[in-house]
Amino acid sequence: MTTQKGICVECKNEYKYDYNPKYPRKYCPECSAKKKAEFTKRYGRLKKDTWRDEIKKGFDECWRVLEDYGILIFKWNEFDIKKKEVLDVIGKDPLFGHTTNRATKNTHWLCFMKIPNNTIA
Repeated sequence: MTTQKGICVECKNEYKYDYNPKYPRKYCPECSAKKKAEFTKRYGRLKKDTWRDEIKKGFDECWRVLEDYGILIFKWNEFDIKKKEVLDVIGKDPLFGHTTNRATKNTHWLCFMKIPNNTIA
């Protein structure tokens, strides 16, 4: 998990956290153990039976430290798991998002804002 904090140059009060979780991966039979190990070492790997818990815990921790009205940018690639499944696990709706395509795999950039509960009418 990568978390970064940015402070607004003008008002010194805005925060942004980037959360780019590791991806579960499927490998074709031709892939060597060395390639698998290199990818996992470089990016990490979510396990099939625990990915939901890992994503939820990671997102919740980013959300916990995010200041009110702070922005969290969440990147997800639908290589193995659809965006809808991830959003169901997270339990929050993004303000907006952007999809980029590469070789028919979708990468989603989702923007969340932490709005205090008592400010919503």
